[in-house]
Formats: sequence, structure tokens, C-alpha cells
Amino acid sequence: MSLDQGPELGRPGSLGLELSDLDPLESLDLGPEPVLDGPFPLLSTGNLFQTRCLSCKDVEINHKSPICPSLEGKGSPDPDAPDVLIPVKDLPRCDEKGCDGLLRPHVIWFGETLDSQILTKVEKELETCDLCLVVGMSSVVYPAAMFGPQVASRGVPVAEFNTKMTANTPRFKSKCVILFNNDIIHLAFDQQEDVEEGAASALDTSVQDMSISFGEMDLDRKDISFVPFSDTTSSSPSSGSVSSSGSTNGWAGRKWIVDEAKLMELFRTCSQCGVAIEDKRVATRASQIIIHWTCLKGHTGEWASCTDQRKMGRNNLLSCAATFFTGATYSDIKEWAKLINLQLPSKSQFYAIQSKYLIPVTNHAYKGQQQKILERIFQLSAAGQKLEMCGDARCDSPGYSCKYSTYSFQDDATKEILHFELVQVTEASSSVAMEAMGFQRGLNHLLDLGLDIGVMVTDRSPSIRKLMRESYGNIRHEYDPWHVNKSLKKKLASVSNKKNYRELRPWLRSISNHLYWSCSSSHGDEQECVRRWTSVLHHIRGIHRWEENGREYQCAHPPLSEEDQEKKRWLEHDSPAFRALTELVEEKTLLRDLRQMALFKHTGNPQYKYVYTKTTQQWVAKPVYEPTSQEFRKDLMEDVLNMREEKSLEPWPRPPPLPKRLLQNIAPVPRPDPSELVAQRLSRFKQLL
Repeated sequence: MSLDQGPELGRPGSLGLELSDLDPLESLDLGPEPVLDGPFPLLSTGNLFQTRCLSCKDVEINHKSPICPSLEGKGSPDPDAPDVLIPVKDLPRCDEKGCDGLLRPHVIWFGETLDSQILTKVEKELETCDLCLVVGMSSVVYPAAMFGPQVASRGVPVAEFNTKMTANTPRFKSKCVILFNNDIIHLAFDQQEDVEEGAASALDTSVQDMSISFGEMDLDRKDISFVPFSDTTSSSPSSGSVSSSGSTNGWAGRKWIVDEAKLMELFRTCSQCGVAIEDKRVATRASQIIIHWTCLKGHTGEWASCTDQRKMGRNNLLSCAATFFTGATYSDIKEWAKLINLQLPSKSQFYAIQSKYLIPVTNHAYKGQQQKILERIFQLSAAGQKLEMCGDARCDSPGYSCKYSTYSFQDDATKEILHFELVQVTEASSSVAMEAMGFQRGLNHLLDLGLDIGVMVTDRSPSIRKLMRESYGNIRHEYDPWHVNKSLKKKLASVSNKKNYRELRPWLRSISNHLYWSCSSSHGDEQECVRRWTSVLHHIRGIHRWEENGREYQCAHPPLSEEDQEKKRWLEHDSPAFRALTELVEEKTLLRDLRQMALFKHTGNPQYKYVYTKTTQQWVAKPVYEPTSQEFRKDLMEDVLNMREEKSLEPWPRPPPLPKRLLQNIAPVPRPDPSELVAQRLSRFKQLL
């Protein structure tokens, strides 16, 4: 729930709703399905008062009870009651003219994927909302169960309405928990004490009436005595403890680059008596500077530029951690600092801190996050839902000279990375074989964990195709249409550049889009996916109705006017361009692979912006790369400081010696003597080339 306030606190603003589980309330009429760029609410799991036709996909509002006469008096809340056999012809049917397809509720069932566009819209609202209301089972059922903790991590208040505590309740830092017990509403505000204690004390108060609306609140922004959702207690942590990230005295406090000469101006006179300072001794420990001084009257003092973290300058630890957690390299940061003479830890200090603190903290955070994801997946598996996985490889360099390949596995429903495998080229027979090795090793690992994988989406790698066919026959193997479409566009572009085939050029974009449409609209039907793809051979000749296998079909687009029909540059049946297109469309390997794209699954989830290019004189879609959330870095910084102070994590073990298959040098031949190499580089003038 997002509250966009007006100029003054308390004025009516706008509310944004995300509904994940919609109960069948007779009085609630949400109307037709909302448009993504329109008003709220966002229905992530659909609307029970809407029906969807299984044939024409038409969505309509339906408040009929029962929905059809054959269901009158049917249905029982008792799971042991015998099933009522209703003929298929008497089931609810679509009212669209000429359709008569079966109707189903327009909601998400177990085993179905949530609308990625709706989830993207919800994700954007979660990043900007000012208040989150978690009602009922929304704190338990995923992915809605992630919304509350995600908003709470930004310090936004979360109000949970439920009959009991949930596993997510302690994760809400600023929260209002409302319990319903015996028709009595109990209110518990949490302020640094445990929420269960706050709820228990609220039970004793027996608050029976708590009716207040946002419109009735009359708050004065200038009244600083009222700070909603703020802590009223204060604590003074010890010098050794790590303060909260929001504290100005903590590690997240602002920092400046100070010139040494300007800093020394502050140590000219004694801060106690005001006389001149006689003696100054300056000690530096990387980025930390410590000044010991003595004045003419004998007063002494010591000043340090940052707090010590168990005899280590905190800024030394933070600068190394910030370098590591942002993905930068020490050499780049050091060169930048060297140019302005900024003091930083040395190379040996950086790698020592990296081994002792940074890697263990990263490993601990990664394992913890992975465990949370796996626990959620195990819950879905227990409910009978199979996992749909996407996998793809990425090498450290393009071409056939790469040394490392990373194969990642992603949950198609949530777009979360479950696992990855790193392969070195010396482990495989060639750089090309690294992808199949990483795929097999990672998939075996996930299966060993007990995951029930129903669908695996990859590219069209022949080696992976063979592995799936021979070793994982119980898993449905799907191809990413993006990879297939990329190959098809290259072939079409190559053919259209030839002299007798240039009539194809205006159709290249339409043919590419038609491939995506064929996969996305077939709804898992392999035969229908192939039939829709080959229908392009009729449309491209201006034929929009045709007969095939004794049935009549027509194009899915609206009827064209006579003007549009005459304006289009249709291909002739006997033209070289059409014959070349027919060969590409009806290619055996393409038709075979189309059967494995009927589910329309992707190994990526790009978003696009639309721009007009001067080269093609057309509008084109370009990928939009949204900035990722990096809030987890602050948690990692906290963990590093805590580990330094308390040794809360086990030290990172020294890596074992590399096995023989992982050679230090990946060259296939031994290195010759250095003198021989130098001699080969000498010219007749005895100078190195």
C-alpha cells in the first residue's frame, strides 16, 4: 500500500493496493481486469468474479451464483463428499459469438505462473510505498510473503492484520500488529521490545473499539513532539559495539577527504588552556591518522580520524569492504587514490582483510539467502507445484578462448538465482564443452537437494539437448524463443540481402514477431505452435482465410480494409523470395524445436523502451536496464564490523591445493626456458623486438 501525501501531513492522498489473495466478497466489485499503466488495484492472483474462456481467452465479469444451472445445489465443504458427475456439455460456456468454449475462474491456480508484468508493477510500488498493510495469509503465501519484509528493510512501517503471529512478524522493524481474538481487537505497537511481548500486553488492555480513518487525522507538521513510528527509548552502545546504520555516530556517518595541512591547523593551540602546542607526533595506519600532542603547560591529548575496531582503524576495514562489495578491483581504486595522494590500505592488507573477513561474510550471506529461497521452493513442492527452471551460461570472454564459464539456474516464477556452477576450461575437453559440464553438474546438485523440477529452459545447445534426452527424460526440456529467433533473423537477413530475394526485407520484423506470437499464444499445445508458425506462409501472400486438414482457419489480426490490402507488398506464390522463405519456415530442425517452445519460457526477462532510429526510419524496441537494489551491501558492511568485533563467523578456510585437472597454467604445452624465449625475440641488431 503506497500513500502519496499532499503538501501537508494528514491531507488525503492516493492509495495503491496490491491484492494477492482475493476472497469472494459479494459486496466487492473490482470491475474488469485493470490495465497495467492504469489505476489500482493490482490483482496479482486474479479476480474470482471474472471468468476466462479456455478457447478465445476472453475475460468477462461474472457475478452469477451459481454460474450455470447445472451447478445449482452442488458443491460441499466436506472433502470426503463424493464427486458430482456433471456432463461436459452442461458446464459453464463462453457467451462470445461462435466460441462456446469452457469457462474457468480468472485466477492463478497452483502450478501456474504469476503475470510477470503485474509483479513488475508491484515491485515498483514496493520501492516507493510509505506504508504496507499485511492482511491474513499474505504474510505466509509466496511471493506476497516477501513484500512485507522487503518494505520493512527500507524502514517503512508495516501493519500486520492476522489472528496469530507469523514467521515474518519479527522481521518488521517498525510494525503494528493487530490480533483478532474472540471479536476483540487488540493493538500492539512494537518499539525495540519483542513484538510478542507487545502483543501480550495489548491483550490485557482489552481494547474493544479502534475506529480511525486517515481522513480524520489532523496532524500538525510543525509539532515535533509527535514522531510517528519512531523509537522513544535510547541506548548508549559501548565503544566496541557497532551502532545502527541510521546513526550519525555509526559507520554510515558522512565522511570527507581532508587535506593534511588543513587538518594540522586544528592542532596549533591546546583545546584545554588555549596555549600553543609544543609537540605533535603523527602516526598513520593506512587511511587512519592519529595525532598525539603536548602543549606548553603540559596538557596532552590524542585524536584519531576514525574509531578503532579492535585495534584496527574502522575506515581501513570499511574501505576494503566497500571495494570488494561494489565489485571494484583494488588496483583501480589504488591508482585513483594514488593520483590524489589519498591514503588507503596496502595491497597485502587488502587481501588479508579479504580472506579473513570479506569472503566469509559474503559466503555466509549467500548461503543464508539461498537457504531462504530453497525453503520457499520446498513449501511449493510440498503443495504439489513443480519447479520451472531456466539456465544459461556466460563466459569470461567471447569466442573460443575463454578460461571460465558460469552456468546459472534461475527460478522462472520469481526470477531468483537458485544456484550457479563455475567451470574452468582445463576441466573440459574444450571451451565449448564447459557449458554442458556446468549444466550437468548444477542440475545434478539441485536434484540431489530434492527439488522437483518439471520444466528446464535452455538455449539450443546440442550437447545439452543430448543430456536432457538421455539423462533427464522425466524433465520437460524447453528452448528459449529468443535464441531461436536470433538465429532465424540472421538467416532471413542473409537471404534478403541477395538480389532476387529483396522482397523479403519489409517482412523481416513481422516474421520475427510472428515467431514470438506463435509460441506465446499456443498455451503449451505443441501442434498448435507449429501450425500457427507455418500460417505465416498464407498471410504473407495476402491470404487470410484458408483450409488445412479439413478445417478452415483465418488470421488472428482484424480484417484488413481494401486500401490496406492493396497497399501491402504481398509475395507471389512462385517468386524466389517466397520459395526461400518457405524453406526457412518449414525447416525440419526449426519445426522440431518449435514443439519445445510451446510454453513460451525465457532464460531472461528484459524490458524495453521505444526509440525512433534515423537509419531504419522506424520505431524499434531497445532493452531497458533498470538499476538493481544494493541495500544488501549495508548489511554486509555491518556483518564485517561485527565479525571483526565479535568473531561471529568462522574464519574462511584456506583453499585446498588445486587438483591435477585444474592446472595453474592452462597452456597445453610446458613452458620453455626463459632464455630461449628471449633469444627468439632478438633481431640481428641484438635488440628486443
